[in-house]
Amino acid sequence: MGTTIWESDVKSVEEAWRLISEEPKLQAGLVARRLYPESRLEIYAGLDRPSDVPLVCIHVRPAALRMAGERLSSAGFVLLREINPHPSPNSVRLSLWLAAPPYRDVFGVLAQDVVDSVAKAVGQRNAVSTFVERLRRWQEFLERHGPEGLGAHAQRGLYGELWCLRHQALRLMGAECAILAWTGPDRSNQDFQFASCAVEVKTTASSPHHHVAISNIRQLDETHVPALLLLHVALEIRHDSGETLVGMVASLRDLLRPSGQPLSLFEEKLRSWGYLDVHAVRYGEAAYVVRSHDFYRVMGCFPRLTEADIPDGVGDVRYSVALSACAAYRLSPDAAAALIVGK
Repeated sequence: MGTTIWESDVKSVEEAWRLISEEPKLQAGLVARRLYPESRLEIYAGLDRPSDVPLVCIHVRPAALRMAGERLSSAGFVLLREINPHPSPNSVRLSLWLAAPPYRDVFGVLAQDVVDSVAKAVGQRNAVSTFVERLRRWQEFLERHGPEGLGAHAQRGLYGELWCLRHQALRLMGAECAILAWTGPDRSNQDFQFASCAVEVKTTASSPHHHVAISNIRQLDETHVPALLLLHVALEIRHDSGETLVGMVASLRDLLRPSGQPLSLFEEKLRSWGYLDVHAVRYGEAAYVVRSHDFYRVMGCFPRLTEADIPDGVGDVRYSVALSACAAYRLSPDAAAALIVGK
């Protein structure tokens, strides 16, 4: 089996794969195009002929591989340490291969993220450690979300958090503080953690909106935060009008684009939440209209459970809260805004 490598000014792995796929299949083996030719690192995107399984790889010296001793893999990819068949001081090929066809779309995003990150590394050891670190993040992503993207319930949950980000956090705190405060993608106890208070967002689409589900015993526990707010966002799902999740993401990108770094952090957090643009067609099927939004101050005898209420030996507690029982704790928008900004 041979290996054919082409110099290229292409930086997109999808474009490199497309160009290779259009070439005649003259022999079996790897056909690759070099990415980032201006870089001192040897970074490639290729297809394995004749199966045309896509991969990306870097060629490095053996001494650079201290960070890649293990075989890292997931349901969607596999990382292999191979011999570079071409005579070179960079005698080892670190290759990332697609492992299963259903992951093909996600693999394109994954591979692009990996090579973009590696291209910024200084030196081969840093490149290898960056390669492995990015893959570990994607490994966690695929274990959590799989290749199909977010389900209907998760889409609504993300929409509610983004609605809070756009209409509350950005307006009150500015881009940098708002994005830093958005902790929902990190699976924190609350979805927003400002200096003066935390906010847990619950989004419902049932009619009428009687209850909110609590999936973490610490979500409504204000013990370790200055103050805690529960924001309930009630949605109506439509297919002929309203705003889609894709539209919400686009609007936030437009708002953040002039701010530079907050946009980069937003994209990183959006992906951590489970949102990828390759699934945009699925996310455009449902549109939302916000029927109401209400803030509640979680304190005192607010109807909830905390860790102190749970007997020893009981875990994974999930329960629901009747919103009608929370009426005494409802806050006006101005009072909620004052708590968020710390006044």
